[in-house]
Amino acid sequence: MEAKEAKKLKQLTFISSPLLRLLPWLAVAAFISCAGPSPTVKGPFLETLPSTLLWIPRENRMDWNGFFKLMQDYPQFNVALALSLESIPESSRESLNQLQSQGRVEMVLRIPGDPVFPMVHDFQMALRSLPNNPPIPSLSFARPQDNLARTAIAKERYKKMWGSNPKGLLAPGGALLPENVSAFSSLGIRWMPIGGYAGKDFNPLEWPSIQKTVLIPYQNVSGKTFSDFLKSPAWVLDETMNRASNSGIQWLTAFLESKTIQKQMEWSLPSDLISQYEKSVNTNEALPLIPWSGTYAPWIAKKEQVAAWSLLSQAAQILDRYQNSGKANLKTLDPATQEIYTMESGQFFLGLGQPYSYETEEMEKDFRTSLVNIYRLCSEEVPSAAYRPLGEISIGNLEPSGSYSSRAVSVQSSNNLILITNPPEKKEPSPSSEESWYLSSLKLEWNAEKMRFSFEVPDVDNIQQAPYGFSHILLDVYIDLNHRVGSGSTELLQGRELFTEPKDAWEFALSISGWGARLFQASPTGATLLHSPIPYMDESRKHIFVDIPRNLISGNPKRWGYLSILMRMDPSSSAETIYKPVPDSQGKIILDSLSPADFSSAGKAFTAVRIPS
Repeated sequence: MEAKEAKKLKQLTFISSPLLRLLPWLAVAAFISCAGPSPTVKGPFLETLPSTLLWIPRENRMDWNGFFKLMQDYPQFNVALALSLESIPESSRESLNQLQSQGRVEMVLRIPGDPVFPMVHDFQMALRSLPNNPPIPSLSFARPQDNLARTAIAKERYKKMWGSNPKGLLAPGGALLPENVSAFSSLGIRWMPIGGYAGKDFNPLEWPSIQKTVLIPYQNVSGKTFSDFLKSPAWVLDETMNRASNSGIQWLTAFLESKTIQKQMEWSLPSDLISQYEKSVNTNEALPLIPWSGTYAPWIAKKEQVAAWSLLSQAAQILDRYQNSGKANLKTLDPATQEIYTMESGQFFLGLGQPYSYETEEMEKDFRTSLVNIYRLCSEEVPSAAYRPLGEISIGNLEPSGSYSSRAVSVQSSNNLILITNPPEKKEPSPSSEESWYLSSLKLEWNAEKMRFSFEVPDVDNIQQAPYGFSHILLDVYIDLNHRVGSGSTELLQGRELFTEPKDAWEFALSISGWGARLFQASPTGATLLHSPIPYMDESRKHIFVDIPRNLISGNPKRWGYLSILMRMDPSSSAETIYKPVPDSQGKIILDSLSPADFSSAGKAFTAVRIPS
């Protein structure tokens, strides 16, 4: 179909441009006959449709060599490029400045982190502005001052770098409220992109303006054929929303190679087209603006996203309370505000809506760090939710959802021995009705050379023929050295789907299976493998033990906290660095544990066992 359209369009272009300008209605009729249905248009198309393309690369993922080659290979192509100044390397600035001087590139002001302007302005107002985004009653967040302050700062940096004020400002996702536009217009912003606006006579060739700022309704290239580009003058390639496997350079190369595009498109910069398409709109007129996703769901659809908004809302309230306390000082207020800016990152919220990735995990760690810093800077107690996985937090009270059964434990110690035991009278079958899922005890013995961790379990099998004599059991023990909030990790090893109380965050973790054992140390980047000892089983086949060199974990074991858990081993993970558990028939991961009695309370995190003082 696209080939036929291109052929018809090619037949129209053999006449010279001046002649076609004398025959505008003939051009209109020919265009409509070949392009098919299109939005309502109130004026004739030119024989070559002036168009603008806004490219939004993912931050710090820009292929600068590929970009400059693209601009060299396609001299007819001009583009509006939205990048935060911090992501532009110094080595690329001179070439980029030359392209701006030649009128081929328009740099669009972009705020680091891509905060979603409407949701930062007023979370509930943003959701009410779109009928398919019902408000979340327990969540309120409104900091309109952040949008204005961050844009003003970015504008000054832009002027310092490029020697002129920016004309365009990126609205991440094309999401805006009319109230946002009025504020940005006071900063001299000439235009902003939107996804569109609801109305009976939506016209892609009439761009509304509020005060002095023009709103350009961009169509998202995602899912479109190249012939679709003949139906609207403004298109956006948004890599942050689409997260396509192909880079923007690859897509643009294929796009510009299209014969339809080469023959029919005349590339202009948005600032140059404004006078042609602008339509004045009264600021009091209800103008329902929509993002190009059509909804705010990409930032709020998942429970992890809503939990993050809730934590951000609470942190903002703490900061406001400190600011209005009469005791605030700039040395504290400024860095705390910067931490709020970090937490407002729209890219972080978008990432939470995507499948799990290392990048999202790192962004969540940054989010947690900023959250904790705000409480500490404002001299407030850090809530335990600040250390818990977002997926384990329920929104109403910010407590983790779900619970696991546990029992009171007994603790005995002597000079170089600690014994933690589950009471026999509390021995209950797990949902799988397998007695072997009962963890009887953990014994720790040590001397100057080594530490021995010994676990007592019922009879074990070796159906999977694991090299060390048992195949279905996976054991972890987590060690907290200092009982301090903010030190260590509250998340258990990957796949455990649980966490500890903040004061019991672990510094070391020992994981044992029939295929080997692993000793990990907690670090800002995750669990770091320190040692791979060999597990042993005694003749009774009821005790599994592992020896660790004493110099790997220094300190007094009697001052440490211990948390031991028993799981079902996933044999397919036997060659991986971190052994993985599999759930039982009821979906339960942690089948038994050695933990204090208060863990039995619903919604509580694991509490470490400690030697009574």
